[in-house]
Amino acid sequence: MLFSIQFRAENETRTRDPNLGKVVLYQLSYFRSMCPLNWDCKGTDIFLFCKLFCIYFQNLFLLLLHSVLLTADLVSIKPIIMKKNLLVLAAFSALAFASCVKEQENNNPGEDVVTPEITGEDCNEVIPYTGNTYTYSFKASHVWTITAKSVKGSEIDYEVTCEPDAGDAGDNNLTVTFPENSTEGDIDVSITISLLVDGSTVGSPSKTINFKVSKPGLEYGGVTYNIVKLKDGKWWMAENLRYVPKGITVSEDPTKTSPIWYPYSSNGSEITVLKDEESISKLGYLYNPAFALGVDEITADNYNTLEGVQGICPEGWHIPTWEDYFGLCGVSNKRDGETTAPANNTEAIFFDTENNNGSIVKADAEGFNYTFCGCINGSKYQTVITKEETCSVESYIGNNALSYYLSSTGYQSKSSYQMFGLMSTFSKTITYGKLSLSYFNLAGGAGVRCVKD
Repeated sequence: MLFSIQFRAENETRTRDPNLGKVVLYQLSYFRSMCPLNWDCKGTDIFLFCKLFCIYFQNLFLLLLHSVLLTADLVSIKPIIMKKNLLVLAAFSALAFASCVKEQENNNPGEDVVTPEITGEDCNEVIPYTGNTYTYSFKASHVWTITAKSVKGSEIDYEVTCEPDAGDAGDNNLTVTFPENSTEGDIDVSITISLLVDGSTVGSPSKTINFKVSKPGLEYGGVTYNIVKLKDGKWWMAENLRYVPKGITVSEDPTKTSPIWYPYSSNGSEITVLKDEESISKLGYLYNPAFALGVDEITADNYNTLEGVQGICPEGWHIPTWEDYFGLCGVSNKRDGETTAPANNTEAIFFDTENNNGSIVKADAEGFNYTFCGCINGSKYQTVITKEETCSVESYIGNNALSYYLSSTGYQSKSSYQMFGLMSTFSKTITYGKLSLSYFNLAGGAGVRCVKD
């Protein structure tokens, strides 16, 4: 065997010099690693192997040094053994060096670098005017936060809420809540989600999601109607209904029974039936009460059971009740079973306290957009029109002065039955246009406005 293995001699160990036979006291230092660098590669097999060789050559070197000091006879050490041992020492030192380098790489791998990134579908969602909640899903490489919310097009305060407004890395869901849009136009909303990298959003990746909250409107039968939310908290159509169910033919002859008639204009004595799209869009059609309320006939059995029915209105909407209209105009004839007319509702939205009546002028100021559709009564189109001597509002002059909007509340007058309607009238003393609830003939035709349930 080329050499013997000995880990070390303890401090102050007594041993015998092999050449001289003398007991020698060695003061040896503790073993020091022969690794070229101070890397933490201990515990590996290759390190232990190299350590044994390093110990051997350390002892060999000390033996040679001892011989020189005691005998000054370095020649007695065979040069070839020294050469071989030095070569072996160099080889295993290199092997130990390589082992330590590898161990350093294993024990200190490079940390994974996470690239800041936020991913999710592009969002350009349309939200209905009634408001809604929308959940946006995305993935973030770092913690994130909402850094911007932009609202454009709103004439009133419009507050969008986000839940949560911050979150951790990974898969996330952001729930955005939109209140209803009661303005006259669309509202554009943008929300920016930004990553927090090293505690800051400056220069960090972000993603903006966009929404459009539609302006108020009601799509029905291929037509989009303007609608308005009045101070009573209800959504009302701001245009007269012009819906024709499949299979129904619109009539221009008021002398013949029909479910629907065309609108008209008058010069005070003669009428002109209006069939063009512009006139129909402006004035709407005139509807027979029974047809509009969804029954074949109004009788003693059902005249007082129709309040709030959907009738010809779209789903979720209904023909206004007496209560609905009274909250607008504040003036009415007596109701079924009552002996006198109710006291005026001075808190009604269209009520004019100065003139003690419901007012068309106030109705228009509130966005109701009163339409002078006229009516069919007594098997004929009514020809009364507004004139300068009875109307003080220039834009109202020349229109049908006597107009009715159908309600779903019935009234029994002796042996006959009628329905309440919102009626407009003009006179020399009421030149602004009076609005009140009055009785309407079941054989006639009236305009229809729907109100949201």
